[in-house]
Parts: sequence; structure tokens; C-alpha cells
Amino acid sequence: MKILFLTHYDNMYGANRALFHLMKGLKQDYGAEPILVIPAEGEMSYALAKLGIETVIMPVTQWQAVYVTPLRFAVKKWRRKKVTPKSLYCSVI
Repeated sequence: MKILFLTHYDNMYGANRALFHLMKGLKQDYGAEPILVIPAEGEMSYALAKLGIETVIMPVTQWQAVYVTPLRFAVKKWRRKKVTPKSLYCSVI
């Protein structure tokens, strides 16, 4: 079974470290095929490559935003949608 994960940064800090261990466990203990979409090569992609886990480099942005005003929120949402390619589904599967 293939499982797609997304992250918006490439360092091995708390959330990515937990994601790394989750992906490692899924592969080793359950035979799953985790795939990670990440915005750039870095610590995370190098660590996963050592385990034989596929990474896809794509411009993923942080999808959370602080709600300040409706216009600012709408602009950030539009930018995120524009930056994240719609071809993601086709390039991974």
C-alpha cells in the first residue's frame, strides 16, 4: 500500500522527526510504501533516502495561516493553491 505524506520544510525538527519515525515504522513493520512530498532536499530527504523511502521535491508551502483579515487570508490561500501543483497526483501515482 502506498501512503502519501506532505511536509512544508526539510529539517529534522519535532514534527518531521515524528513523521520520519512513522514512515520508517510503516515501511519496516508493515511493508507499506510511504512517499513524502517535500519542498527541497535536506536532512529529511537524505534520511529517508538511506531507508529507501521515495521523496518527491515539489514547492509545498505552509498551508496554515493566521487569520488577520478576510482579504489577507484570501490572498494567502490563493497563493498556496497556485504554488502547489495540480499535477501532484499524477507525478506520485
